[in-house]
Amino acid sequence: MNNVIVIEDSINKEVESIARFHFHPEVSKEEILEKLVFKTNDSTITTYQYAPKFNMNIEAFVLEVKFLKELKVKIIVK
Repeated sequence: MNNVIVIEDSINKEVESIARFHFHPEVSKEEILEKLVFKTNDSTITTYQYAPKFNMNIEAFVLEVKFLKELKVKIIVK
């Protein structure tokens, strides 16, 4: 499948952790939800401040995925 991205990672201890996937400010929340399928149990979409240059911030979306010790996220592009 050419339309699947799999991201796997791990940390040394079994502690609550968060992986963050930042989107460009031109990507809307609707586009994220419409075009991507996240194969994960505990994720939320929130905002962050994208800084394209010094002293300039633009609000954009970030996908946050909570995990313990091992992370496996499968993103399917529709």
